[in-house]
Amino acid sequence: MTGPRFVRTEAFRLGVLFALIFLVAGTLLFALVFWRVSGFTLDQARAVVDSDVEVLLAEGDKSGAAWLAQAVDERASKAESNSSFYLLQAPNGARRAGNLQPLPAVDGAGQMRVRSYDEARRAPGPETQAWVRSVTRPDGTLLAVGRDLGDLDELNRRLWRAFVAAALGAAVLAIAGGALVGMGFVARLETIARTSETIMAGDLGQRIPVRGANDEIDRLSATLNRMLDRIQTLMETTRQVSNDIAHDLRTPLARLRQKLEGVTLRPADADALRATVADAISDVDDILDTFSALLRIAEIEVAGQRAGLRPVDLSRLFLDLAETYEAVAEDAGDRLTAEVAPGVTVEGDESLLTQLLANLVENAIRHCPPGARIAMTLRREPGAAVGEVRDDGPGIPQAERANVFKRFYRLERSRTTAGSGLGLSLVAAIAQIHGASVTVGDAAPGTLVTLRFPLPPERGS
Repeated sequence: MTGPRFVRTEAFRLGVLFALIFLVAGTLLFALVFWRVSGFTLDQARAVVDSDVEVLLAEGDKSGAAWLAQAVDERASKAESNSSFYLLQAPNGARRAGNLQPLPAVDGAGQMRVRSYDEARRAPGPETQAWVRSVTRPDGTLLAVGRDLGDLDELNRRLWRAFVAAALGAAVLAIAGGALVGMGFVARLETIARTSETIMAGDLGQRIPVRGANDEIDRLSATLNRMLDRIQTLMETTRQVSNDIAHDLRTPLARLRQKLEGVTLRPADADALRATVADAISDVDDILDTFSALLRIAEIEVAGQRAGLRPVDLSRLFLDLAETYEAVAEDAGDRLTAEVAPGVTVEGDESLLTQLLANLVENAIRHCPPGARIAMTLRREPGAAVGEVRDDGPGIPQAERANVFKRFYRLERSRTTAGSGLGLSLVAAIAQIHGASVTVGDAAPGTLVTLRFPLPPERGS
């Protein structure tokens, strides 16, 4: 289909469709009005004619033929605007009185073409359409009374002209309105297309303008903008992860290469070779653990949806983790305790929540010196389940707390402590898909990690 683009828009098509619907509805309405108006006017003419006929017949029977002829002539001379016709016709068909030319001697009523008679000029007048009732009297004379329907014809013509004008005007307005709406629709779509082209060219910071009308285009634009925000965040995260991987894995890979190269450059006995290989395997395992953690975070973020979550007994989970890691803490010279409120249930994935809590506890054990106290607590608050992992270790400076959830971020710049810097990133990813918040605070002394899980409203509340 050729032509302007707005002609091909749905808005323009709707405008044309509404114009057609209006024309059909208007035609039906006009037909009803036309029928009612025409019927009312014709009923009035019939009523007037019948009334005149009845009066003349009654008075003629009383007063005689001479009075009737005089009455017919008087009424004919007073007929307003030649709209009323009267005729008294002899049995032989000659006109005796009135302003009508002779008619067929037939009783009845109906529409017919008649010709008036001008008594002053002694000449017939123009032919017209009229409603006429004829009655033959006992003496053979014919009395006819008629009403000109020319006014009705004029009214019908005016109604037709008014309808045609209104229909054409409405159609033009509907099509023009559809064109205007279509052009506005096309302009807004062009804006979306131009913005999309700019984004595809590499400018990820561009967003689709929202006019604030809260219409369909605005809601679509807002949805697309949120999608673009998410895509930009993911791309920036991917870029950051790529840089972090290159930075953090360079050192262990270089160290591994040095060890293997050292084996090839100097002779070594079997024990030294086995020790070097074991050390290299340990380095490779650390690298593989790093990649496993990255893959796990990616899987969690990609599956970031709540559709597969089920009720999980968080109280039991806390107690099980505390029991499992109590011995690990003792081996590290620390003490792990738990204070858990019973019956706290949340919507979640049990394996992911287990990994979340395990990462927090392991992180505390790893970074606390021997003799530290680590406490796990779970309590219920209005609308939320609050879990905490607290230690009295060295703590995290306030300026660093916002960074600990970033991938590969480590507070220890020398990186002598085991770990990849992905544990808290994994915690943040798991918390996000559970709709939970995770914050790092000051335990005075030490570190306090707080988890806040949403709870459904209690029944009856």
